[in-house]
Amino acid sequence: MFPYEGMPVAADYIAEILPATHVMHAIRGVVLQDATLADIQDDAWWLLGFMLVGLMAASLRFKKRLD
Repeated sequence: MFPYEGMPVAADYIAEILPATHVMHAIRGVVLQDATLADIQDDAWWLLGFMLVGLMAASLRFKKRLD
């Protein structure tokens, strides 16, 4: 939503580790610039990594057993 040029450097680093930043970058590329999957593959890899980390954390916290 805000240009990166106007952000402090610390906020830029924080924004890079948030999944919403990569989703918005990918959506903006597809809608406004007609980007292909090859064009947004960096964002797709980031989102895949977020998904895998979240899935791993959720599966480790799930303790229900069928004993």
